[in-house]
Amino acid sequence: MRDAEIRDLIAGGQSLTTAFSRRSSPAYINERGVIEQLTCLANGDGGTLLIGVNQDGTVSGCYPFHSDTTDPVLLASTIRRYTSPPLTTSITVTELDGYEVVAISVAASRTPVATTWGVYRARRLNAHGLPECYGMDPSYLFTRYRDANGIDWARVPAPGATMADLDASVIDVARALAAANQGDALLPELSDDDLVRTLGLRDDSIEPIAIGAILLFGTKDAVERYLPHHRVVLVDLIGTRRTIRSTAPLVTILADLQKQEEKVGPAVKELIVNALLHRDYTLPGSVYVRSDKNRTTITSPGGLPRGLDPRLVSSGTATFSPRSALLSAACARLGISPGAGLVLPTPPSTR
Repeated sequence: MRDAEIRDLIAGGQSLTTAFSRRSSPAYINERGVIEQLTCLANGDGGTLLIGVNQDGTVSGCYPFHSDTTDPVLLASTIRRYTSPPLTTSITVTELDGYEVVAISVAASRTPVATTWGVYRARRLNAHGLPECYGMDPSYLFTRYRDANGIDWARVPAPGATMADLDASVIDVARALAAANQGDALLPELSDDDLVRTLGLRDDSIEPIAIGAILLFGTKDAVERYLPHHRVVLVDLIGTRRTIRSTAPLVTILADLQKQEEKVGPAVKELIVNALLHRDYTLPGSVYVRSDKNRTTITSPGGLPRGLDPRLVSSGTATFSPRSALLSAACARLGISPGAGLVLPTPPSTR
C-alpha cells in the first residue's frame, strides 16, 4: 500500500473498513490483539488495520513487533497460523511524519473466520454510529456457515417430523392457490404426500420432512416447535388502527395477503411476500409491516440475503439471490411469487 493511500485512510477516519490501533509501546496492542482485529474486519467487508495511529487519527508510531523491527513476512505468517481458516494479509511497513506505521489489509471472508483460541468477531456501527468489533452470536454464525457452504435451510430435515405435522387443510389452500394463480397445473391433482414430495420438501430418508414443509404447511404446534421465530406483525394506522400478529404457516398468510391485494396494492403485497420468503428464519424477530397514510415500512430479520447488492436493488435492476432457492421455487410453483428475481412494481406512495 502506498503512503498516499495510507494518508487517505487516516484522513477518512475509522469506519467499517478502517481501524486504528495505538502501539507506542509493547503495552498497547500485541499480536493477539492484531489477529482479533483482522478477523473482525474479515468477517465484515474486509479492510485495513493501521497500527501506530491513534483513535483521533494522529500518528504516534508502531513499536516494533520483532526485536528492533517489524518483519511483514513474519507478522503475516503469525496471522495465518492463528486464524481459522488461515487469513491472507497484505502488510506494508512505512514511515509517516517520522513515525513507523504498519498497514495490514485483509479481504472479506466468505466463511466466518475465528482465532485459533475461539474468538469470532465482526465489525459494526454501535449506537453512537462509531465502528466497533463485537462477538458473533451462535445463530448469526449458523447463518454465515450455512450461506457459505451452500446449505439450503428449507431443505434441512425437521427432526422427528412426519406428515402428521403438516396441516391437510393448509395443503388444500396451496392447491387452490396453484389453480387460481396459474401455478403448476400438476399440483392440484396430487395427493398431500405427492404434493409435498413434488415441491422437494419430503423424501424417504430417516428424517423425511424438511423444515420448508413445516414453514409452508405446518400445524400450529409444528410451526411453534420447529420455527419458533416465525411471526408476522402488521400495524395498520390507516383508518381504524389495529395490530395483527400471526404465526400461521406461510401458505395461510400468503393466501390471506392475496385476498387483501386490492387494499394494500400489488407493490406492497410483493414487498411483503419477498420479506416472508427471504427473511432469515434462524434469527429472532418478526417480519414487521407498518402502514400509515404516508408510507408502508417493511422490515425482516437478516436483512438482504448474502450475495444481493443493495445498490442493484435500489436502482431497480432485476436480481435473484434467494435465501432459500427451494422455498422460492416452491412458492413459484404455487403461483405465489415469480421466483425469478423480477423487478418489483413501483409503489406509488410507499417506501
